[in-house]
Amino acid sequence: MNRIIKSLLIAAVPVIAASPAIAGCRDAPGPSVDWSGCKKKQLILTGENFAGGTFRNTYFTSTDLSRSNLSGAQFVNADLARANLSKTNLSKALFEKVQAPRAWFESANLTGTNFRKSDLTRANFKGANLDGAVFSGSELNRAEFESARLTNVDFSKAELARANLAGQRMTGMNFSYANISRADFRGTALGDAKMEGAYLFLTRIEGADLSSATDLTQDQLNIACGDQATLLPAGLTVPASWPCLDLDD
Repeated sequence: MNRIIKSLLIAAVPVIAASPAIAGCRDAPGPSVDWSGCKKKQLILTGENFAGGTFRNTYFTSTDLSRSNLSGAQFVNADLARANLSKTNLSKALFEKVQAPRAWFESANLTGTNFRKSDLTRANFKGANLDGAVFSGSELNRAEFESARLTNVDFSKAELARANLAGQRMTGMNFSYANISRADFRGTALGDAKMEGAYLFLTRIEGADLSSATDLTQDQLNIACGDQATLLPAGLTVPASWPCLDLDD
């Protein structure tokens, strides 16, 4: 009888299939690592492979992640203030609602990266590849874009006050309803940029080519700062107030 009861008890125990271990804060760096909610501040994590990793609500404040592979990683609500992501592969990564003021993305691969609704105040994107990146609704005041590759980038409803975008050649850009007041576009070719509703108060467009920009209005130009070398779309004229005087850089 005891043997029968024992057999029945064993048969009643469900078979639990083996499943991948859930990564934790002490797990070593590696592809698909999950450090969600972990504190990884002021660390040196250069040259690591974090492809496909998950870093939701993770603290990377002042951490060095340069030269690492973070393609496809998720950084939703993460803290990356002053983090170093220079020369890092961040293609198709998700940075939605991150805090990354003064972060460094110099010479990084940011193709198709989503920074929607993130704080990137004073972030450095010098020399970065931003093809297809999304910054819709993000804070980018005083951000640096010197020598960056800017094609099909979505800056709609972004805050770009005093950002440096001078001397660029752009195509497929979307600045719809963005605040680009006092931003520097001097000598920039904006291609077919969408400018509907963009706020151009004292925006520096001296020598810029806006001849193919769409939805640009005379009212927008009247509060901007251009000169006789600024190229405008057909039907728009150089305001009498140009060039602006006594501008503070």
